[in-house]
Amino acid sequence: MDPEFPISSYVGSPEWPLIKGGKWRKIQLPIRYGFFRHPRSGPVLIDTGYTDRVTSGTRSLDLRLYSSGLSPRLDDEGQLEPFLGGRGLTCEDIRAVIITHFHADHISACRDLPNARFYASGAAYEQLRGSSHLKRILHGVFLDLLPPDFQERLTPFETLPATEGPLGLGACRDLFGDGTVLIVPLPGHAIGHVGVAFPRIEPPLLYAADAEWLREALDTARTGIAARLVADDRDASERSSALARAFAEAGGRLVLCHDPEPLP
Repeated sequence: MDPEFPISSYVGSPEWPLIKGGKWRKIQLPIRYGFFRHPRSGPVLIDTGYTDRVTSGTRSLDLRLYSSGLSPRLDDEGQLEPFLGGRGLTCEDIRAVIITHFHADHISACRDLPNARFYASGAAYEQLRGSSHLKRILHGVFLDLLPPDFQERLTPFETLPATEGPLGLGACRDLFGDGTVLIVPLPGHAIGHVGVAFPRIEPPLLYAADAEWLREALDTARTGIAARLVADDRDASERSSALARAFAEAGGRLVLCHDPEPLP
Protein backbone atom coordinates (compact mmCIF):
# COMPACT_ATOMS: atom_id res chain seq x y z
CA MET A 1 0.00 0.00 0.00
CA ASP A 2 2.95 2.33 -0.63
CA PRO A 3 1.38 5.63 -1.79
CA GLU A 4 2.36 7.56 -4.89
CA PHE A 5 2.50 11.35 -5.10
CA PRO A 6 2.04 12.50 -8.72
CA ILE A 7 2.47 16.14 -9.70
CA SER A 8 -0.63 17.75 -11.16
CA SER A 9 0.96 21.08 -12.03
CA TYR A 10 3.62 23.66 -11.24
CA VAL A 11 3.55 27.25 -10.00
CA GLY A 12 6.56 29.51 -10.40
CA SER A 13 7.79 31.63 -7.48
CA PRO A 14 10.93 33.45 -6.39
CA GLU A 15 12.73 31.52 -3.68
CA TRP A 16 13.05 34.40 -1.19
CA PRO A 17 9.36 34.48 -0.03
CA LEU A 18 9.43 30.72 0.56
CA ILE A 19 12.40 30.45 2.93
CA LYS A 20 14.25 32.93 5.14
CA GLY A 21 17.47 33.88 3.42
CA GLY A 22 16.22 32.61 0.06
CA LYS A 23 17.59 33.85 -3.24
CA TRP A 24 15.90 35.88 -5.97
CA ARG A 25 16.02 32.95 -8.39
CA LYS A 26 12.68 31.59 -9.60
CA ILE A 27 11.79 28.02 -8.72
CA GLN A 28 8.95 25.78 -9.87
CA LEU A 29 6.79 24.51 -7.03
CA PRO A 30 4.98 21.22 -7.73
CA ILE A 31 1.39 20.69 -6.69
CA ARG A 32 1.15 17.06 -5.63
CA TYR A 33 -1.72 14.83 -4.65
CA GLY A 34 -1.63 11.29 -3.31
CA PHE A 35 -2.84 7.90 -4.50
CA PHE A 36 -2.84 4.47 -2.90
CA ARG A 37 -4.83 1.26 -2.94
CA HIS A 38 -6.37 0.14 0.32
CA PRO A 39 -6.99 -3.63 0.61
CA ARG A 40 -10.63 -3.11 1.55
CA SER A 41 -11.60 0.34 0.23
CA GLY A 42 -9.79 0.14 -3.10
CA PRO A 43 -8.17 3.13 -4.84
CA VAL A 44 -7.97 6.22 -2.63
CA LEU A 45 -6.91 9.80 -3.36
CA ILE A 46 -5.31 12.32 -1.03
CA ASP A 47 -6.48 15.65 -2.48
CA THR A 48 -6.68 16.09 -6.26
CA GLY A 49 -4.20 18.80 -7.27
CA TYR A 50 -5.00 21.45 -9.87
CA THR A 51 -7.11 20.70 -12.94
CA ASP A 52 -8.46 22.73 -15.85
CA ARG A 53 -11.50 23.51 -13.69
CA VAL A 54 -9.24 26.25 -12.30
CA THR A 55 -7.23 27.19 -15.36
CA SER A 56 -9.68 27.20 -18.29
CA GLY A 57 -13.26 26.82 -19.43
CA THR A 58 -16.37 28.15 -17.75
CA ARG A 59 -15.37 29.51 -14.34
CA SER A 60 -16.42 32.14 -11.88
CA LEU A 61 -14.74 35.53 -12.09
CA ASP A 62 -13.10 34.75 -8.75
CA LEU A 63 -11.45 31.62 -10.14
CA ARG A 64 -10.36 33.46 -13.28
CA LEU A 65 -8.60 36.11 -11.21
CA TYR A 66 -7.08 33.47 -8.93
CA SER A 67 -5.76 31.46 -11.88
CA SER A 68 -4.44 34.59 -13.59
CA GLY A 69 -2.52 35.56 -10.46
CA LEU A 70 -0.85 32.18 -9.89
CA SER A 71 -0.67 30.95 -13.51
CA PRO A 72 -0.53 27.21 -12.76
CA ARG A 73 1.09 25.10 -15.48
CA LEU A 74 -0.72 21.77 -15.71
CA ASP A 75 1.35 18.61 -16.12
CA ASP A 76 -0.19 16.42 -18.81
CA GLU A 77 0.97 13.11 -17.33
CA GLY A 78 0.28 14.06 -13.72
CA GLN A 79 -3.28 15.22 -14.26
CA LEU A 80 -5.75 13.00 -12.47
CA GLU A 81 -7.47 11.33 -15.43
CA PRO A 82 -4.31 10.28 -17.32
CA PHE A 83 -2.62 9.24 -14.08
CA LEU A 84 -5.53 6.98 -13.16
CA GLY A 85 -5.80 5.73 -16.73
CA GLY A 86 -2.20 4.58 -16.57
CA ARG A 87 -3.24 2.34 -13.67
CA GLY A 88 -6.30 0.93 -15.36
CA LEU A 89 -8.71 3.21 -13.49
CA THR A 90 -11.12 6.04 -14.18
CA CYS A 91 -12.44 8.81 -11.95
CA GLU A 92 -15.58 6.70 -11.44
CA ASP A 93 -13.46 4.03 -9.72
CA ILE A 94 -12.42 6.31 -6.87
CA ARG A 95 -14.48 5.59 -3.77
CA ALA A 96 -12.59 7.62 -1.15
CA VAL A 97 -10.87 11.03 -1.16
CA ILE A 98 -9.00 12.47 1.81
CA ILE A 99 -9.05 16.27 1.75
CA THR A 100 -6.13 17.71 3.72
CA HIS A 101 -7.64 21.20 3.48
CA PHE A 102 -9.90 23.20 1.22
CA HIS A 103 -7.48 25.35 -0.79
CA ALA A 104 -8.17 25.30 -4.52
CA ASP A 105 -5.00 23.41 -5.43
CA HIS A 106 -6.17 20.50 -3.27
CA ILE A 107 -9.83 20.11 -4.32
CA SER A 108 -9.99 21.07 -8.01
CA ALA A 109 -11.09 17.65 -9.29
CA CYS A 110 -13.66 16.80 -6.61
CA ARG A 111 -16.54 17.36 -9.05
CA ASP A 112 -14.99 14.76 -11.37
CA LEU A 113 -15.32 11.96 -8.79
CA PRO A 114 -19.02 11.03 -8.82
CA ASN A 115 -18.75 7.89 -6.67
CA ALA A 116 -16.31 9.10 -4.03
CA ARG A 117 -16.85 9.49 -0.32
CA PHE A 118 -15.03 12.58 0.97
CA TYR A 119 -13.13 12.59 4.26
CA ALA A 120 -12.35 16.04 5.64
CA SER A 121 -12.60 18.21 8.71
CA GLY A 122 -16.31 18.70 9.32
CA ALA A 123 -15.63 21.67 11.59
CA ALA A 124 -13.53 23.35 8.90
CA TYR A 125 -16.19 22.80 6.25
CA GLU A 126 -18.91 24.29 8.43
CA GLN A 127 -16.69 27.25 9.33
CA LEU A 128 -15.92 27.93 5.68
CA ARG A 129 -19.57 27.65 4.69
CA GLY A 130 -20.37 30.25 7.33
CA SER A 131 -17.57 32.60 6.27
CA SER A 132 -18.10 35.54 3.98
CA HIS A 133 -17.50 35.14 0.27
CA LEU A 134 -14.62 37.63 0.43
CA LYS A 135 -12.93 35.84 3.33
CA ARG A 136 -13.02 32.52 1.49
CA ILE A 137 -11.53 34.07 -1.63
CA LEU A 138 -8.74 35.73 0.34
CA HIS A 139 -7.87 32.30 1.76
CA GLY A 140 -7.88 30.61 -1.66
CA VAL A 141 -11.08 28.65 -0.98
CA PHE A 142 -13.68 28.23 -3.73
CA LEU A 143 -16.49 25.99 -2.55
CA ASP A 144 -17.92 25.85 -6.08
CA LEU A 145 -15.11 23.40 -6.85
CA LEU A 146 -16.91 20.90 -4.60
CA PRO A 147 -19.83 18.83 -5.92
CA PRO A 148 -23.33 20.06 -5.02
CA ASP A 149 -23.91 16.99 -2.83
CA PHE A 150 -20.60 17.31 -0.99
CA GLN A 151 -22.17 17.56 2.43
CA GLU A 152 -24.13 14.33 1.91
CA ARG A 153 -20.97 12.54 0.79
CA LEU A 154 -18.79 13.90 3.60
CA THR A 155 -17.46 11.79 6.48
CA PRO A 156 -15.99 14.24 9.04
CA PHE A 157 -12.63 13.32 10.52
CA GLU A 158 -14.16 14.06 13.91
CA THR A 159 -16.36 10.95 13.64
CA LEU A 160 -13.44 8.55 13.07
CA PRO A 161 -11.95 6.48 15.92
CA ALA A 162 -9.05 8.05 17.80
CA THR A 163 -5.62 6.40 17.94
CA GLU A 164 -1.97 7.25 18.55
CA GLY A 165 0.29 8.09 15.63
CA PRO A 166 3.82 6.72 15.13
CA LEU A 167 7.10 8.47 15.99
CA GLY A 168 5.56 11.08 18.26
CA LEU A 169 2.72 12.26 15.99
CA GLY A 170 0.32 12.11 18.92
CA ALA A 171 -3.46 11.85 18.73
CA CYS A 172 -4.73 10.90 15.25
CA ARG A 173 -7.87 9.53 13.60
CA ASP A 174 -7.98 6.03 12.11
CA LEU A 175 -9.42 6.45 8.62
CA PHE A 176 -10.43 2.85 7.89
CA GLY A 177 -10.42 1.47 11.42
CA ASP A 178 -7.56 -0.94 10.73
CA GLY A 179 -4.54 1.18 11.68
CA THR A 180 -3.19 1.46 8.13
CA VAL A 181 -4.02 5.12 7.37
CA LEU A 182 -4.12 7.84 10.02
CA ILE A 183 -5.32 11.43 9.85
CA VAL A 184 -2.79 13.68 11.62
CA PRO A 185 -3.90 17.13 12.84
CA LEU A 186 -1.44 19.73 11.48
CA PRO A 187 -3.26 23.01 12.11
CA GLY A 188 -2.04 26.44 11.12
CA HIS A 189 -1.62 26.60 7.36
CA ALA A 190 -5.37 26.49 6.73
CA ILE A 191 -8.58 25.81 8.60
CA GLY A 192 -8.76 22.07 9.32
CA HIS A 193 -5.36 21.30 7.77
CA VAL A 194 -4.20 17.70 8.29
CA GLY A 195 -1.54 15.28 7.19
CA VAL A 196 -1.89 11.58 6.37
CA ALA A 197 0.30 8.95 8.03
CA PHE A 198 1.01 5.38 6.98
CA PRO A 199 2.34 3.77 10.18
CA ARG A 200 2.76 0.24 8.79
CA ILE A 201 5.04 1.26 5.93
CA GLU A 202 8.73 0.88 6.78
CA PRO A 203 9.79 3.47 7.65
CA PRO A 204 6.48 5.10 8.60
CA LEU A 205 5.45 7.80 6.13
CA LEU A 206 3.85 11.17 6.79
CA TYR A 207 2.35 13.19 3.97
CA ALA A 208 2.42 16.59 5.70
CA ALA A 209 0.69 18.42 2.82
CA ASP A 210 1.31 22.18 3.32
CA ALA A 211 2.73 22.09 6.86
CA GLU A 212 5.70 23.70 5.11
CA TRP A 213 6.32 24.41 1.43
CA LEU A 214 10.06 23.70 1.18
CA ARG A 215 11.75 20.81 2.97
CA GLU A 216 14.82 22.97 3.54
CA ALA A 217 12.66 25.58 5.27
CA LEU A 218 11.17 22.89 7.50
CA ASP A 219 14.49 21.23 8.36
CA THR A 220 16.09 24.55 9.33
CA ALA A 221 12.99 26.20 10.87
CA ARG A 222 13.20 29.02 8.29
CA THR A 223 9.58 29.46 7.22
CA GLY A 224 9.32 32.10 4.52
CA ILE A 225 7.24 35.25 4.66
CA ALA A 226 4.73 33.93 2.09
CA ALA A 227 3.81 30.93 4.23
CA ARG A 228 3.47 33.19 7.26
CA LEU A 229 1.20 35.61 5.44
CA VAL A 230 -1.22 32.96 4.19
CA ALA A 231 -1.27 30.97 7.44
CA ASP A 232 -4.60 30.77 9.21
CA ASP A 233 -2.78 30.55 12.58
CA ARG A 234 0.96 31.30 12.60
CA ASP A 235 1.66 29.87 16.05
CA ALA A 236 -0.15 26.64 15.24
CA SER A 237 1.66 26.48 11.91
CA GLU A 238 5.04 26.64 13.67
CA ARG A 239 4.01 23.84 16.02
CA SER A 240 2.87 21.68 13.10
CA SER A 241 6.14 22.28 11.28
CA ALA A 242 8.04 21.28 14.42
CA LEU A 243 5.97 18.10 14.71
CA ALA A 244 6.70 17.14 11.10
CA ARG A 245 10.39 17.92 11.58
CA ALA A 246 10.53 15.77 14.73
CA PHE A 247 8.85 12.91 12.86
CA ALA A 248 11.53 13.04 10.17
CA GLU A 249 14.33 13.30 12.74
CA ALA A 250 12.93 10.19 14.45
CA GLY A 251 13.41 8.22 11.24
CA GLY A 252 10.09 8.74 9.47
CA ARG A 253 9.76 9.41 5.75
CA LEU A 254 8.30 12.87 5.15
CA VAL A 255 6.59 14.10 1.97
CA LEU A 256 5.43 17.68 1.36
CA CYS A 257 3.01 18.83 -1.32
CA HIS A 258 5.10 21.63 -2.83
CA ASP A 259 8.75 20.80 -2.21
CA PRO A 260 10.62 20.86 -5.56
CA GLU A 261 13.28 18.36 -4.49
CA PRO A 262 12.87 14.67 -5.50
CA LEU A 263 10.78 12.68 -3.04
CA PRO A 264 12.70 10.80 -0.33
